This record gives sequence, structure tokens and C-alpha cells, in this order.
Amino acid sequence: MATRQTLAGAIRVAASLAYGNDTSTESSNKNYGSSRVSQGVGPSITRTAQSTGNITTAPNFYSPFLTPSAFQIPNARREVYLWANWWKNNEPKVSAAINFYANFPFAGWKLECSSTYVKDYFEKMVDKLNFQKWLPEISKVYHLLGDSFVLLSIDCPHCHGSNWDEEKQETCNHDGASWKSISILNPDSVMKTPGMIDQPGMYVYRPSADEMKIVNERQPKEIYDSIPDNVKKMILKGDPIKLNPISIHHFKHGSNPWEDYGTSMVRSLFPVLTYKDKIRQAQFIIAERMVLPVKVVKVGNNERPASQEDIDSVQEELAAIANDPNLTLVTHHAFEFEYIGAGTQIFAVANEFEGINKEIMDGLMLNSALLNGEGPNYASAQVGLLALSQRLDTFRREVARWIEQCIFKPVAEWNGFIVEGDRGQDEIVYPKISFEDLQLRDNTGLLQNLVQANTNGVVSNTTLIEAFGFDPDQEIERLRYEQGANFMNESNFGNNQFSLEFSSGPVSEIGRASCRERV
Repeated sequence: MATRQTLAGAIRVAASLAYGNDTSTESSNKNYGSSRVSQGVGPSITRTAQSTGNITTAPNFYSPFLTPSAFQIPNARREVYLWANWWKNNEPKVSAAINFYANFPFAGWKLECSSTYVKDYFEKMVDKLNFQKWLPEISKVYHLLGDSFVLLSIDCPHCHGSNWDEEKQETCNHDGASWKSISILNPDSVMKTPGMIDQPGMYVYRPSADEMKIVNERQPKEIYDSIPDNVKKMILKGDPIKLNPISIHHFKHGSNPWEDYGTSMVRSLFPVLTYKDKIRQAQFIIAERMVLPVKVVKVGNNERPASQEDIDSVQEELAAIANDPNLTLVTHHAFEFEYIGAGTQIFAVANEFEGINKEIMDGLMLNSALLNGEGPNYASAQVGLLALSQRLDTFRREVARWIEQCIFKPVAEWNGFIVEGDRGQDEIVYPKISFEDLQLRDNTGLLQNLVQANTNGVVSNTTLIEAFGFDPDQEIERLRYEQGANFMNESNFGNNQFSLEFSSGPVSEIGRASCRERV
């Protein structure tokens, strides 16, 4: 039987006939390495390559968006809110940092105004709006979620907050109006329509399922009756509710100016927190294996192999002992019973957690000295504390501007708090809000220099009192009272020039006090 010639052999023969070369021994005289690639079906393909050649491969493509960890980190706005709240509730350092940013910047403030009447009016309004509660809440949502939508409700006797005067059939001017309350909207329900170049977008509110249920079922009746009719119609139609620009304000954290929504402070920590949580889960599994080790029972050996009957018998006996520990198990010598746990396989994570915790503190822009009093001394941490003070002052100035321009100034216009200026122009009178010092810096040297300057007559007493954090007006009033009390003690009462007697006996302390008041 003739041997079938392959295609490669036919080509070599044709080439030798054309060029007159003998190719029958070409492959055997050269040092070639061969590799075979087979698909499992059909003839195999043989490829040859020189063993002394260099093999190069194309570099791997990298994109931070296409890594396995990147697919696990959320990018949708509402999912980011959900993750941020979860880490705030489950990670101690994140929770402590958010509480710090919520309560520390707005520990105290005061109003400054040229008119005593206007100042008293706005102090009562601040107390009604409960700044003590809402300013920390604004800061908490601002840092945690990146978006804090603050809504002011108008208390107007003409439109009752609807912005439409039914009597005049026109847009209400809010004469004599004020603010009724402050609330923070759920950012999941607030949408911002895109703006155009220099035109800002509008904010709309999508009612939640509970709010739609109130309108559809008209229960509770008190809440249903308080909702304006036009708002009820939009809710029934499923249309978003347009928010009045004078009532809504958006505090946006961390994102670019052209972006509609902010970025959570915790968002940059998602990869680190996820990695830490995975290590914690591994430790949980090891801890569970230490508490509940695996029971391994060996029956028989090479000289005496165990039959299936032996294995079933031992299993029944062990189950009986588990139910009644007082039973005694008697078996042959080829029997082993042991517990296999994770005692020798504990994952050492002390150094790993130390680096992770440092990254968490860096992402939160805090140090251990502020959270728990640990870490470097004040001299080493002073630069970081000053930088933190400047960051908090920037946010406080933003909040102060919102309070003055969006809360105080409209109320002053609605109530006619206007005076004539030096050039005959109308000037709106409203107070300025001043936040207390954060006390993150050591002012000992500055105070000593101020005391020395006051002694030399360079700095006034008022400036010195303010530098110590006291109210100059209050201190002057107290000094007057103390001087008056000292004068009364050194006058006729102190010299015993006359005495007071009552028929019932010596003068009591209450009587002396009342006499001093009458004198």
C-alpha cells in the first residue's frame, strides 16, 4: 500500500525540484524544537521554532474601571448613599468622624446687629427655627452623603406658603412673613434639572411611597389637609414637585463645580473599607472554626481495614455518646478521634489593620488626637489641626452666608427692616452670625502679648476681653454691679452709723437684703 504524501511534503519536494536542493535531511541536521497544537478533531498542526530565539508578549491592558474590585464598588448616587450610611453605622472610625464633623463646627454662635430691636427679633426667630438642632444635622448629611438639601417653609399670612395670593390673584410678596421651619430632604427624592451655561438648574422633589399613600388614602386627615391642593394634584398625577428657589438650598461637598451632585467624604474610602471588611470576614470564619472545630474519626488501619459495617457502627455509637455523655465507647485499637480547628492557622492582621486604619484617618482628614486623645503631641499635630481649622472655617463661612442671605435678608425685606443710608439709599438691616472659635490652636502666647499690649495702652480692654472669649458688654455690666456692691458695703452700712430693729427681735438676713434694695 502506497504512503499518502502530506501537503507539506509535497511543497518541500516541489521546492527541491525547482532549486535543485536536497531537503530530505534538512530537519534532521538542524536543532529545532517543536510544539503541537491540537483541537482534538482532525489532523494536528505542527509548528517549529528555533530554541535560541526570543519570545515577546504584548503588555496587559489596564484600566481602573475594569478591575474586579472596581466592579464591586458602587457608582450610582443612591447606592453610594446606601453604602455611606452602612459604613457610618458599622465602622467605628467613620461613625466617630461623622459625629465630629456634625457637632464640632457649630458648638456656639452669636448674632451681631446695629439695631437692638432687629437683633431681638431675629434671636427669637433663630430659637423658633431651632438652629441648635438643624445646623449639626446639615453638617452631618453634608459630610456623610455629600448632598444636603435644606428646605425652608414660609410662614406667610397671605399665601400660607403657596407663593400665590388668592385675594390679589398674583404672586405673593410675603408682606410681614417669616420662616416657619427648617427641614432636610431625603437626597434620594431630590432631582436637579440640568442648567444651561450660566443658568442654574431647578430642583424638583419626587414624593416617596408613604407620601403618595397619604394623598391617595387621605389619611391621616391632619397631614392630608395641610398639603396644598396644587401639590396634591401633582402627587396624584405622579409629577415631580417643583421647589421654590427661595426655599431650597443645596450644600454640595467635594464634587466638581459643573456636576449636579456632591461626593460623600466616605466615598474615597469604599475600596479600603471593603478590603478591611473582607479581612474581618476571614477572621470571622477562623474564629468560628476555633469555636466549632471539625471532628475527624479514623477507624481501622492497613493491617485491619475497616468495613462499612464498622464505620456505621462507630457512627451510631458516637451519636449515642453525643446525646448521653455518660455512655462509654469501647472499640478496638485501630480507632482515632481528634478535633481539627484553626488554632495554628490564624491570619496575622495587626500590621495590615494598622495600615488600613491610617488610610481611613487620612481619608477622613482627621487624626487620632481629635477622636480619642491618642497619637502625636500638640506640637507635632499643630500643623494638621490648623489645616483642619481652616477647612471647617471654610464650611462655616458658607453656612453663615446662607443664613444671612437666604434666611435673615428675605425676612428683613418682608418686614420692612430698612433704613436710609448715608447717600440716601435704602439699606436692609439684618444681623450677621458669628461662630465661636474652634479652639484648635494654642493661644497662650497671643494672649500674653495682648495682656502686655493692654498694660502699655496699645490694645483696648474690649479687645482683650473678646480675645479671652467673653462678652465685653456683659463683663462691663458685671463690673458696674460689683463696684456698686462694694460702694454699698463701704458706706453707712459698713460704718454702723445707724441700726435697724424690729419689734420681734434682731434684723434677719432677708430683712437686711430688702433694706439695701430700698436704700
